[in-house]
Amino acid sequence: MTLKEIYNTILSNPNNWKYYSQMDVPREYNVESLFGLEENARCFIESYFQSGDKLPVLYDEHALGMNGRWTHTLSVFLLGIVISKLLNIDILENINGNRKYLYHWYLTCLYHDYGYTIENKSNEYIPFKCTIRSLFDRLGGKHYLRMKNGDAEFSNLVRHKYHNFCIERNFINHGIIGGLLLYSHLLENLYNKISQHDGIKDFYENGLHYSINQKKDFAICADAIIAHNIWFNVSPISDLNLTADNKHTYKHWLTALLVLCDTLEPIKAFKCCNPISILENIELEIDTNNNSLTIFGNNSCYIYEDYIEKCRSIQDWTYLLPINKNTTSITLNHLRKLYI
Repeated sequence: MTLKEIYNTILSNPNNWKYYSQMDVPREYNVESLFGLEENARCFIESYFQSGDKLPVLYDEHALGMNGRWTHTLSVFLLGIVISKLLNIDILENINGNRKYLYHWYLTCLYHDYGYTIENKSNEYIPFKCTIRSLFDRLGGKHYLRMKNGDAEFSNLVRHKYHNFCIERNFINHGIIGGLLLYSHLLENLYNKISQHDGIKDFYENGLHYSINQKKDFAICADAIIAHNIWFNVSPISDLNLTADNKHTYKHWLTALLVLCDTLEPIKAFKCCNPISILENIELEIDTNNNSLTIFGNNSCYIYEDYIEKCRSIQDWTYLLPINKNTTSITLNHLRKLYI
């Protein structure tokens, strides 16, 4: 099936992708209505955050947004749902009716490229003048994420070292600053809500749950974004906890899923082409017996070699078996082990 067909199947049933019951759904969401314009994808993502009373998280005073990345982001989101269903993550994370996986996935995925605008504005955010903390403060960050090294994908030290590694190459790592801002904005949004309820730290309002205990969820999501753009296979940093064969094992399925989907998602790879056309010309075969995906292009007018090579680049952390120049087969054993 093409990605367009697969996405339309997912979108046809809101139960596949909708976490908030109060989220307004038009008569029909489909690839044509969502991917025809960046604006349409943006409205979908805004609606998601609005339904969770989290729109200020997406649009803070700096209003960075994700210009040029909305359709890519939405495609990553839907692809993650496809893979989650393949691995039964959607079932295993359904705890007392609370689909926690979808909560974590939407917060992580729909925000993961928020810092991309900063990375692209090197004239405004001059890399060599930006420490992580100074950039965080400049962008209105108030609650700095510090996780125990055993809980984080990468230690705080590695985070800083990798930021400096990128600065030396004259760019700001959008994943690191994006994850830090997500945590800060989510926490500030929660604290504002708590202050409106006389300091009560666990309550429901308009069908939404607000709890100080959600800080743990926020940290998990932010950490996945921070880690998703740390490429251990190109970094000289010595304390990335690599195995003897120079591979890194992710600790959390959420990070692994984001890295996988962000790499496989084709709209970003063919950014000069119409997104709908791209989704019509990339096919995805799913083998539920072997927990595997096969990706290939079906239109000779497109040059797929670079895209397939990009997909192959993730073989440092998962099993990747090249079939031919236009086909890649990926088994998801590593991701499944992370989850079960």
